[in-house]
Amino acid sequence: MLTEIFPFLYVSSETDITNFEPPNEGPCVFFDLTKWRFDLDWPDDSLHDQLLELIISIDLLRNFNIPVIVYCQAGQDRAPFLVACYLFVFSNIDFPYHYVASKHTDTILHEDWWTWFKALRGG
Repeated sequence: MLTEIFPFLYVSSETDITNFEPPNEGPCVFFDLTKWRFDLDWPDDSLHDQLLELIISIDLLRNFNIPVIVYCQAGQDRAPFLVACYLFVFSNIDFPYHYVASKHTDTILHEDWWTWFKALRGG
């Protein structure tokens, strides 16, 4: 399922990105997380750095009204989590992970991922 979370920000599965029709005629950017590994059993500082790099990239693109489609294989875990992390940093939504899950109902909430990320961000 392809879901608009915020203007110019979407979550999808790998198979559903083929149905995407951009809201404008300009470019759009796809963030492919199908091979991205998120494993708290192997803590790695680079994981946090990668997340921040992706979050900042999403924000830069959205500031230019460039649609960003974040997807992973099933659209249930990694993609919604990254979008929630983005909202945590760049929005005033109180519960961004649950907000994403309410919009993108395929989301599987990983509270341990969320706790890890908020602790790193001082939240």
